Amino acid sequence: MAARSLIFIRSRDEKWFVEDPVEVNRYSAERFLWALINMGTKGKSFSPEYLSGDFGSDSPIAQEGVRSLYNDIIKTSSPKARAFFQQWKILFGEVCGYDVNTPSDRIIELSNFYGIEGETKPPELLFSIHTYYAIFMKLLAAEVVAFFHKLPTPLQKILKAPSSIKLKEEMDDLERGSIFRHLNITNFLEGDLFAWYVDAWNDSVEKLVKEIATKLDAYNPGTLSEDPRSNRDLLKKLYQQMFPKSVRHDLGEYYTPDWLAEHVLNDLEYFGDPDKRLLDPACGSGTFLIMAIGRIRRWYDQNRESCGYDEGELARKIVKNIVGFDLNPLAVMAARTNYLIAMRDLIGRLDSIEIPVYLCDSILTPSEYSGFDTWTTGVRIRTSAL
Repeated sequence: MAARSLIFIRSRDEKWFVEDPVEVNRYSAERFLWALINMGTKGKSFSPEYLSGDFGSDSPIAQEGVRSLYNDIIKTSSPKARAFFQQWKILFGEVCGYDVNTPSDRIIELSNFYGIEGETKPPELLFSIHTYYAIFMKLLAAEVVAFFHKLPTPLQKILKAPSSIKLKEEMDDLERGSIFRHLNITNFLEGDLFAWYVDAWNDSVEKLVKEIATKLDAYNPGTLSEDPRSNRDLLKKLYQQMFPKSVRHDLGEYYTPDWLAEHVLNDLEYFGDPDKRLLDPACGSGTFLIMAIGRIRRWYDQNRESCGYDEGELARKIVKNIVGFDLNPLAVMAARTNYLIAMRDLIGRLDSIEIPVYLCDSILTPSEYSGFDTWTTGVRIRTSAL
């Protein structure tokens, strides 16, 4: 009798994971082929556990990288770097709700954690931590979209750069949007305040970029399509490791566990209807957004024959209806990165894509107003004093 179901079994960290049987169809067969292809491809699986182990705050790369960036932002005379830092300080002060210039006990603890010597400058330390993770996330996002759209990998360009000048040019190109522009992703780097390091380029920055690229190059992006669990927040564990647990509360860093996000979506009776809208007004690294996209994609797999539209229309519905806001620039970048990963194979179905994750304060609500003449109407949006 011909097989009518597939059962996916995988081994990870000496543990076996057995999934429930799935119907044999073109979509489960596609996943099966991805698994076969990746059996012969070297590289780590893109899992939160592996990423946090290699790039989390306890890792040598993070420890040395944060210290280097901290020294660089203190010493740099670059006007652009200083302007980005000042703007970030205003925004992050609103996020955490207290004076970031104050060297509190928690900040001193954070400084000791990263091995900062001498008197600590709290804003510079926090900005350096955020910059480290932003560099990592840009390289991660670029690598994933390049892989799924058969474009030259940015990591290989970085690793093959013959000189520091050429490497700086590659990173400058990345920060200007290079690969994202090629795929008509219009706003991935919009509002990004963490590109200052290119203008403060030196040996320590060069070393950090090379180390991140080398470690990230050991991963296999193809594993994202063989494991349905990839439709979750890949960066949350890494993101929350930026700060020791005892420091997170003071900095306004809270994280929604996966089980709670699942419970809330179930309670809302949100089961993946692509035409239903979902807004997370304080989205953090995007846990709710990514879980919602995962539910939509499962719904589509089950209903694609009867719903009457293709994957291009599905992609348009997702970016129209799954939206996030956050006031923290790093959280916005993390959520946009997760969003891109969740949409990795659908991006090419769109002529252009604006990732619907926005840097804004959702508490400051807009109000309607009339313009200077009788036919002009609009919305007045209060913003924070900058």
